[in-house]
Amino acid sequence: MNIVEALNVALPELPVQAIKATRLPRMNPGVIAREQVQDGQRKVLALVPELHRFYTLDELQWKLLQLFDGKRTYQEIADLYATQTGVVMSEQAVREFAEDSQASQGSHLWYRTPQEKNASLFERLRDERLGRVKKKSKWGDLSQITFSAWDPDIFLTKLHNKIKFVFSRWFVLLNLAMFTLTALIFISHWGEIGRDNLELYNFSNKTFWEIVEFWVLVLIISFIHEVAHGLGCKHSGGESHHIGFLLIYLSPAFFCDITETWVYGGKWPRIVTVVAGIWSTLIICSVATFVWWASPVGGPVHNFAYMVMLVAGVLPVVINLNPLIKLDGYFLFTELLEMSELQENSTAYVSGWVKKNIFRLPVEVPPVSKRQRWLYLPYVLLSGAYAYTLLYFVVHLVYNIARHYSPEWAFIPAALIAWLIFKGRILSLARFMKILYLDKRERLHAWFAMPKKLAFAAGAMLLLFAPVWRETVQGRFVLQPVRRALIRNEVPGVVFATSAEEGKYVSAGSPLFRLRNLALQSQAAQLESEWRIASARATQAQLHYADFSATEQERQNLAQRHRLVQEQLARLTIASPISGIVVTPHVRDVLGSYLAPGTMIAEVADFSTMQARLYVPALDVRKVRTGAPAALHLDGVGAGVNASVGFIAPASSDIEEGLIERSSYSGMHAPQYYAVTLLVPNPLRSLSDGMSGTAKVLVQRRSLAGFSGEVVYEFLRRKLW
Repeated sequence: MNIVEALNVALPELPVQAIKATRLPRMNPGVIAREQVQDGQRKVLALVPELHRFYTLDELQWKLLQLFDGKRTYQEIADLYATQTGVVMSEQAVREFAEDSQASQGSHLWYRTPQEKNASLFERLRDERLGRVKKKSKWGDLSQITFSAWDPDIFLTKLHNKIKFVFSRWFVLLNLAMFTLTALIFISHWGEIGRDNLELYNFSNKTFWEIVEFWVLVLIISFIHEVAHGLGCKHSGGESHHIGFLLIYLSPAFFCDITETWVYGGKWPRIVTVVAGIWSTLIICSVATFVWWASPVGGPVHNFAYMVMLVAGVLPVVINLNPLIKLDGYFLFTELLEMSELQENSTAYVSGWVKKNIFRLPVEVPPVSKRQRWLYLPYVLLSGAYAYTLLYFVVHLVYNIARHYSPEWAFIPAALIAWLIFKGRILSLARFMKILYLDKRERLHAWFAMPKKLAFAAGAMLLLFAPVWRETVQGRFVLQPVRRALIRNEVPGVVFATSAEEGKYVSAGSPLFRLRNLALQSQAAQLESEWRIASARATQAQLHYADFSATEQERQNLAQRHRLVQEQLARLTIASPISGIVVTPHVRDVLGSYLAPGTMIAEVADFSTMQARLYVPALDVRKVRTGAPAALHLDGVGAGVNASVGFIAPASSDIEEGLIERSSYSGMHAPQYYAVTLLVPNPLRSLSDGMSGTAKVLVQRRSLAGFSGEVVYEFLRRKLW
């Protein structure tokens, strides 16, 4: 607390204007400015270093601002400005320019004496004491929370001098080669890497230390990412004096102030500074990928490299490159289009257009070009949808983590986070609705005459009694393939060849295993020889009409035995009876093994159509009908899956262990469940055996009055029968 704050508490109100010295205005001598091209126009970017505040001026405004040296009068400035630019301004116009800019946010562009700074601080404290300044909690918007840390400029200068080679052409080409090899490794192992990328960000099954390990890696990589931005700023000639901790949609990260890049650097140096963060993350991912690919499977180095590869891999890069939120992708996108402040300008334009043309409010729509107009609307819609999707993901993530520890009460922290996140947006909507009501109040009262009141009442009754609401029956399920086949051998033998591999798709009738049985093969060869000799004898007897009956009988017996042995030899080749995927692990380990008859060798499952065993309480099973549509929500997966009811069990059964948490208090009778089989198309084979989740079967569409009436009817039927 300084002396001004102490006096503010102890003394009555003082006239601030009396403190302010009467002097001619002067431009802040500490302002750093450079000319740039934005939106196809030449602009001057001015930075106030001590405040890290950035301003955009046009050329004429900047030239006029430079003429204020604290000595020239307004008339002298007007004359000198007309001489330099050819634009005539009156003394009053120059005075209004100075007064208006000093009263606006651009006042930091002007020099202020220590007394004026204290007066400004005093006025702010007085406004706060009188309640004239609206307080905004730093927790009011959880989409971005920042905490300042330290001045990294000295550290970045030393680091840049040591590793400035990273900006050389040979190093960039080397990185591109590394990225290409990394992409090839990712593509060749995508079945494993893609699945683990999704699993990495599912916190419902992680322990506390696994969560800690994940966020420690995220913070380390994020810090390197931001240091790379600072090095890019340093390489462009600017300085970075601000680094700190950042929460983006409650995800911990770091930030680095690289504002001076927009002052000292042109378009391409700014792009290099923006890309430097993602580039460093890709380098980390590439190195970790090579270590994972080259190290022995199962070792600690292999496992750690794989974890780093996932944390710095596909999803972080994709999220950073997304231009719909203010991350690296947004600034890269605006630089390439040369459209600065795209998010602010597009939001202001679309918001103003909607208020004026849809809600008919007396507001002005900012003028924009045709090129900007076609970009603003889709950008606002997409960025808004993406931002709210991220906010929902944060709430869902908190729910998954809390559910791991307390499934019954997980909704409480999730609801609290949802309220903190959406509180500001809900209040903004409420304020807008209030303004809209005040603007339309008289028209609304005039519009609601008696006939229209009756129409409104009729609409409310229609909403109450119209069958538009979905009634569903909900339950837990387990996914299983509709068809599966156990591969067994009928004839003993030694396996000498196989085409089966775990996870491989096989067609019906395709050979999977080949067995060798030397005794059976020798017997077949001997029988074939004897059968040929008997056939020759029978032919000779037929030609000479001598003892043909006996020789023909012998030939037929040998032919029958030969056919039986040939059938056994054919069974030494074991084929798949159905089309599907081999699900037996380590199936190739049977090579060289002797198999007794009836040994189970492998299992093939047809995943083209899955069945979900849905356990429906006895109270609701009467509502389910065969063929009714259903929707499945898999645990840990956001997207839903369509299905239909195929079969309803005629008798109740116990629910499978692990689907629901058993309660210690079941009441007088334990609940009964009926197994309902849902048929789930799986053409892409994205669903696997054993997946669980929650399913909803559509019963019918009912009205609000119907729902309420059913509750009362069921209560009376149970209690008053």
